[in-house]
This record gives sequence, C-alpha cells and structure tokens, in this order.
Amino acid sequence: MKDLIIELYSVGILVDPAADLSPLAGFEKLFLQWCMSNRVRVVNNSVVRAFFIDLETEKAAEAKIKIEDHTSEISIKGDATDWVNYFNSRYNQIKQMIAPNIGQVYSIGSTSTLPSSRVSVIGMIYEQKTTPKGHITWILDDPTGSTKIVITKNSSAYKQATKVLKDAVVGVSGTVSRAGDCIFADEVKLPDIPPAGLKWPEGSSGKVVIISDTHIGSKYALMEKTEEAIREIRNIKGLRAVIHLGDLVDCRGVYPNQEDELIIKSIKEQYDEASRVLSGLLDVPVILLPGNHSFGGTGNKLPAPAIPKTTETGGIYKLKNVIPVSDPAEVVFDEKVRFLLTHGLSLHSIMSSYGIHPTAEGIIISVQAMLMHRHICPPYGMREAQITPTREDLLVIRNVPHLVATGHIHVSASGEYKGVKIIGAGSFQEETPYMKAQNISATPPSYFVVDLETGGVEHVPL
Repeated sequence: MKDLIIELYSVGILVDPAADLSPLAGFEKLFLQWCMSNRVRVVNNSVVRAFFIDLETEKAAEAKIKIEDHTSEISIKGDATDWVNYFNSRYNQIKQMIAPNIGQVYSIGSTSTLPSSRVSVIGMIYEQKTTPKGHITWILDDPTGSTKIVITKNSSAYKQATKVLKDAVVGVSGTVSRAGDCIFADEVKLPDIPPAGLKWPEGSSGKVVIISDTHIGSKYALMEKTEEAIREIRNIKGLRAVIHLGDLVDCRGVYPNQEDELIIKSIKEQYDEASRVLSGLLDVPVILLPGNHSFGGTGNKLPAPAIPKTTETGGIYKLKNVIPVSDPAEVVFDEKVRFLLTHGLSLHSIMSSYGIHPTAEGIIISVQAMLMHRHICPPYGMREAQITPTREDLLVIRNVPHLVATGHIHVSASGEYKGVKIIGAGSFQEETPYMKAQNISATPPSYFVVDLETGGVEHVPL
C-alpha cells in the first residue's frame, strides 16, 4: 500500500488518511490506471467502492450481461427526512403506474367537499382492519390528506381488496359518503403487471444456473452436495452465468448460540472455503447476492449492499469472475431477458401478512404479491424485513421482469404469474434447530437451469 500511495502521489493524486486501501491488494496497477482515467484527485473510501463497482460492471459487460446494482445508493442521513423522502418516493413511483388505468384522479384532501360524488383516488394504506361483520376498512392517505375507505363484503372490490397489503399504494374508485368522511369503494386497483402477460423475448441463447443458501461453515451445510452441484454446473453446455442468491457462508453472530452450529468459526476461513468451492466455476461470471448471513452487517435489512471487500471476504474477491451485487439487483442478458433477484427476506413478512406458511406454494403466492404491488416488500416495519429508508425507494419494481428468483426460505419452488417465471431456489443446508422451531421443512438440495432462448426452467435435484 505504501508503494501504491507513492505512485498515486507521483501523478498528483492524494490519499485521504482515513481511506482503507487494504481491499486494493492485488489490484494496485489497475486502480492507478482507473484513478488516472477517471481524473480522481483524492482517494477515499467512496472512490475505492466506486472502483470495485466499475470493475464488476466491466466483467459483466464482457459476458453481455448488464447488472443494475444499488449498492452506491444505499445510504441515509439518519433524520426524519429519510422517512419523508422514502415514502414520497414509493408513493410517486407507484402512483404513476396506477394513474393511467383509473381515470381522473382526485386528491384525497378534496374528497370531503364532494359528498355523494363518484371519485377515484390513489393513496397509501396507513391502517388496515376487518370489522366484526367482515367488511374491510382502510385509512388511505396521500400528500393532501387522509380518508376512510370502506369495502363491504358484497362489494365488487372485496376480492381484490383481500389481496392488498398494508403500506401498499393503491387506486380506489367509489362514492363519497354524504358526510364526506369516507369513500365506499367498488373498485380497487393495484399497479400490477400488464394483464396480457409477458412473452419471453427472442434472440437470446445459453443457460443460466440459479443456486442459493449454501451456508458454508455451518455443520448443517451439505458440502458434498454443493461440490457435486458445482461439478455438474460447470459441464452444462452453453452456460452463460451462475447466480447465487445469498447466504453463501453461515457467518457468525446472526442469532444466539449460532457459534455452536459452526464447523468453521472464522468468517475469513468461511469465505476462503467458499472461494475454493466457487473456483470450480472460473470460466463463467458468478453473480453473488448478499443474504442475512452475509458479512457486512446487512442482517434482515432491505435493500442491502453488496458483500464488501474486506480482509474477511477477500477470498471471494480474488476470483475475478465473482460479481457481488446488492439485494435487490436486476440482471439483463443480451439487452433482452431481465431477471429480478432478491435473497427473499420479504417473503416471511408477506406470508405473515397473508397468514400462509413457508411452503413452495407460499413462495409463489408471495412473489405474485410482489408483482401485483410492484414492490418487493410492501409492509413496512416488519421484523423479518427491516426496510432502510433510502431517498429513492429501491424496492419498487420499476421494470417488469421476465423472471423473479429468490432464496432464503430453503424450499424449492417454481411457478409463473402472467408470463413471469418464478423461482424459489431452495438451499444446500439441512434443517437447523431454528428452522424446525419455525416449522419449515427444507427441501432436498437442488439448483435451477434457465434456458435463455426459450424461457424453460429445469429443476435439478441432487
């Protein structure tokens, strides 16, 4: 690092004394060239992070893969404006999706002056209840005010309303009460994806493998099956990329007494072992998401930045084909086929809201809910998925994907919603005591192969 600092100084680039240059070991010459080409004047931690983001982008471009990573956007000020900006961002983004399909939109603040009139409004659900007689009531608000929404059991909107999650942005059409204090709804509009569905694009080729939750370092990790899977995957003809949806290693301190379940107790040694396993895939890009077991303190937070390059995680960064990305992330192949990737932290909160269990069917229903709401985690404040109030809501599904892939639940699942393929990637870990306590039955280890030409999804059990 001393030599690097001298070389930087020789070309007029200063180094912030607080900058951590240790991640640059092995990348010194490349970093110097990058700083010069980008006209860097002072190297700090932000510059080091930007270098690695550019490096991963370049590796992906070589394989005709475009990655939309949000790591650099995940930050907050730590004051009340974070929440104001976040919820305004969610509201405004999703309002634009609903507005074209609901007719003239009134501000909620104006509806109290329109008794007995039929109106359409777009707002966020602040409160959600079911009355003793089974009617649904919401408190819906927008930047101009709030009002009560009543959806009776006999309303044509009732069935759709039962699918709507708290904190969702929805459109409502109905009649304002005579007192002007509520709206009796007969239509509820979620942003959803186009009703005609999505066709798999033509002109792409090759195969993509999706795998998740290997939990290397845990005594419950099925290492022999993991290595068997790697041997099979590298022999797949036309393999374009491997996507690992998170929890590559088991890490430490994730839950009480976790250390008792580790056979590799050092985080660095866990990542070194993971790099040894992944080294069997050196010929293709490996796109790696973080998980709640990843190093870096992401825990149950969404969105989550890419696994940082540190002394502990350096092993995977030595593999030039490994591309750490954020959760969520989008990957586009050949400028045609769009994958939406998330580890799956929000699945528990959606299942809990719907009162369903963590099964294969539960995964499909939950991902369908994400697509209907155009949001990865509509409920805010759930313990299972703690949303970080970034300035822009990075969990809004802006682009309709051709495939959504998720892990975390340790249950394999595949399905479809209006043409969008859905994959729950399962795991390579036996049931842990925690999983048994949660009544989760892990499925046998497996991975999925996606045909980029046809959109076909193959489930490969081991």
